[in-house]
Amino acid sequence: MPDVRKSAAGYITTCGRPPGHMREIIIYGIVAISSLTMIAYTVRMFIGGLVSPSTEYTIMAIVTLIGATVLAFLTWDVVKRRRAAAEAGLASKQERD
Repeated sequence: MPDVRKSAAGYITTCGRPPGHMREIIIYGIVAISSLTMIAYTVRMFIGGLVSPSTEYTIMAIVTLIGATVLAFLTWDVVKRRRAAAEAGLASKQERD
């Protein structure tokens, strides 16, 4: 039987680690930050020195905003699919009982 306790933050932990969904959120957050940083730097590599610095920063901000919007949509889609799957699983479990 695994060692299950309630942490100070109120989360149920197993052997002192955060639950699976918390680890997943942390990983998604790290990936999102690194992806947006790479998107902004890629713009800088392509147009750096070809346009004025203010134009470069404006384009970097626009492209990063587009990337953040795409990442937000992907996150929304994952949450929507998981909720639908959880509801379908709950409905089938209730039918069996």
